[in-house]
Amino acid sequence: MTPMRSSKNVYTMLSLPVIALCFLALPGSTKGGLASAKLAAVEPVAVATVVFDVCITDGTSHNTLQFSSTTGAYSFTRCKDSFTLSGTGTVRKSGSIIVLNDKKSDRVINVNFIANQKTGKATVIRILGKGTTQTITLNQTSPTQACGC
Repeated sequence: MTPMRSSKNVYTMLSLPVIALCFLALPGSTKGGLASAKLAAVEPVAVATVVFDVCITDGTSHNTLQFSSTTGAYSFTRCKDSFTLSGTGTVRKSGSIIVLNDKKSDRVINVNFIANQKTGKATVIRILGKGTTQTITLNQTSPTQACGC
């Protein structure tokens, strides 16, 4: 339940992610408005912060794909127009090689990163429509490449 405080019929919502607003039903609400209701105190819930510990930045375009080698959460940024794409894929590790894959109806993401060399390659395929795709390749050959545009 969403933490709420009531003061003279004024309701204040605390720490509620935007997506949760779509599913919120206030206690005592009716079609005509709010009915008087007592609200139980609820402890706030901490929002998890994603930490990207792997970054591949293309040496030419500076396009960047960052991801968490633990959770598979990723974020891709195309520098020329600030286009971003994010999601969560599957991570596999073998020795110092970290592989991230994600396949959805609008994209295919494939990343290979060699952790001990700090180099890697990523392919982002955007599926724009039936038979129409856009392929963006990132190639990081320098272990000292700065992360980001």
